[in-house]
Amino acid sequence: MKFYLQVLKKYAVFSGRASRQEFWMFFLFNIIVSIGLSITDRILGTRYIYYIPSGVSVPIGYIDSLYGLLVFIPNLAVQVRRLHDQNKSGKLLLLFFFVPMALAFLAFVSGSLGLLLLLGFVILGLCIWLLVLFCMPGTTGPNKYGEDPNGGGFKFSFEEGGDVKEE
Repeated sequence: MKFYLQVLKKYAVFSGRASRQEFWMFFLFNIIVSIGLSITDRILGTRYIYYIPSGVSVPIGYIDSLYGLLVFIPNLAVQVRRLHDQNKSGKLLLLFFFVPMALAFLAFVSGSLGLLLLLGFVILGLCIWLLVLFCMPGTTGPNKYGEDPNGGGFKFSFEEGGDVKEE
């Protein structure tokens, strides 16, 4: 919960670094809250049904949608800071927006099923790549985006009497 609140306090801070623990704890609590709000939407009946052109109905909750809008910027900011922890630019996330949008536009204009299939594979590949980046450890010590959020690892010292304490 500490990391979730820490990310929310840095609402739109795109500079600095975020540790793996900070990122994944925010992700976990975000999912838990979202599921809880979806259930709340269902219980309260605060959902509307959206029909996509193929006729499939998609229930969308008002409360859960509002929560999604509220945490969109902190979620984006923690993703950028997580990439910074690996000494990668946050602009890399733009790749995940512009490449699928360009392929979707081309597929829409040409009406090509092959381009839609390519779009699916590109999105899947980019998501897997991003997941791998988020799971990898960050650079140890300071990098061009700031100090190590883990403090460079744990430091132990030995006191008289054989006690070990964490600094």
